[in-house]
Amino acid sequence: MTIFRCDIERLVALKNIAAKSAGWMVDVGVDTPERLAELGAVETYCRMKAAYPRDVSLCAVWALQGAIDGVASVHLDAEVKQALKNAVADRMEHRES
Repeated sequence: MTIFRCDIERLVALKNIAAKSAGWMVDVGVDTPERLAELGAVETYCRMKAAYPRDVSLCAVWALQGAIDGVASVHLDAEVKQALKNAVADRMEHRES
């Protein structure tokens, strides 16, 4: 799969997504905003965390959700952040099983 500069630029144009994160997203198969929306924040985060365990923090899942919703991650409700945290924990638990 060839990734064009415009794909990275489209990801970076989303709220909360910096160039480094966009590169990680592309590396794990999330190469467009549409693909991010299709997979969702939790799946994208888990892929990124598996590929870059030391670099990707839990804040990334909030940033990804904010990117999908078009809002800064600091504006996500506490309930949304907790639900994302729980979903990540559940997903990671199932990967280890």
